Amino acid sequence: MILFSFWRIDSTGGLIGSMAACLVLGVLFEGIKSLRDFLNAKEWEKKVEEGGDEEEEEEMPERDSGGGGRRRHRHEQQQ
Repeated sequence: MILFSFWRIDSTGGLIGSMAACLVLGVLFEGIKSLRDFLNAKEWEKKVEEGGDEEEEEEMPERDSGGGGRRRHRHEQQQ
């Protein structure tokens, strides 16, 4: 059993197919995460542009990527 009870490996071809399916699922997952980050950054830039010269900057909400450390965003790197 790989992920579901019906997903069983009975042959070498099944093993290779399962490995390919897991690879595709992983790539899709990472692509969705990247798209989410891109859309959040785009929304953040739009929010900052609309805000003008506010003295107090809001911090971009953090997300739990499982990586441990805090990611530096483009607006923080320029400072």
